[in-house]
Amino acid sequence: MADATLKTVGDKKTLVFAHSVKQAERLAEIFNRYRPDSADCIFGHTPDDRRAKIFRQFADRGKLQIMVNVAVAGEGYDN
Repeated sequence: MADATLKTVGDKKTLVFAHSVKQAERLAEIFNRYRPDSADCIFGHTPDDRRAKIFRQFADRGKLQIMVNVAVAGEGYDN
């Protein structure tokens, strides 16, 4: 799954929607195994300072390519 997804997205920023925190954490872990330091996850209980850091890194091209989220960046999110 990770290999096919990374081939499809290339170097584009990618927002991934996960169903649960456990799934988001696992997906980020798997993406990072294929492309080190490329992914992080964010969810409702992510501390505000960490959440802000993840959003900044995702907005800054080259810092974070994949943001896996659970009900945080939803409809209308534009970065």
